Parts: sequence; C-alpha cells; structure tokens
Amino acid sequence: MSLPHALLGLLSYKPATGYDLKAAFESSINLFWNASLPQIYRTLSQMEKDGWLSFIIKHQEGKPSRKIYQMTDKGKKELQNWLAAPPEVPQAKNSLL
Repeated sequence: MSLPHALLGLLSYKPATGYDLKAAFESSINLFWNASLPQIYRTLSQMEKDGWLSFIIKHQEGKPSRKIYQMTDKGKKELQNWLAAPPEVPQAKNSLL
C-alpha cells in the first residue's frame, strides 16, 4: 500500500485537512500502518502538484488558517486504477540475511 493511495482512500469519504487525515489514520489503519504528520503533509503537497488534489483555505478567527484538501477528477481516476490493479506480491525475506 502506498501513502498517496491511502490518503486518496480517506479523502474519498470527504474533504479533510492534513491533521484530520492523521486522526483518520490513527482511528482506522494505525494498527498495521502508521504515517507521521510531516509524512502526510509532504505527500499531500506532492499529490497536489501531481493534480490529484486541490485545496481551499478556510480562515479562522484567532487560529491558523486551515488547508482543506479534496480529490480532483484525476485523483479519483488514480484511486480507481489503483483499486482495480492486482495487489502487489510482498517480497519474501531471505532468512539467511
């Protein structure tokens, strides 16, 4: 599983901030895969550059502004293609190493 595809999966439910996505990770797939907040923000930035996401900035009184991400049509297509692809076969570990 790749982090960009996991984030697309979470964003398929509803638009979210990076902090919201970290909370969703912690409440759902954190038992078998963890992503740090800096990893999430770096990945969101790259996904936005790739055209998979767009964002709006929501200004708040007395608090930092929030960047709310949502999938673009290109991002939806990427998620659908990834879901339709056969799963990756994990590499067997060499016990001698």
